[in-house]
Amino acid sequence: MDIDNGLTISEAETRLKEKNLCYWLIPSRSHSSALHKFHIIIPFNYKVYSLHAYKRIAENIVNDIFPEC
Repeated sequence: MDIDNGLTISEAETRLKEKNLCYWLIPSRSHSSALHKFHIIIPFNYKVYSLHAYKRIAENIVNDIFPEC
């Protein structure tokens, strides 16, 4: 997922750690100290075979952890 709405990397990491999730966090090329922009990759522990299922999982993650996104 892409985060570019003002949430800081530190805030995102805190939320992800609270949920006990494994993740990769990568700053975007346009990231700056004034405006944090970054990508979060959360690996699944099972295969997702359909776009519909992937979208549903992604929506659940966003709604639960990053509702402002």
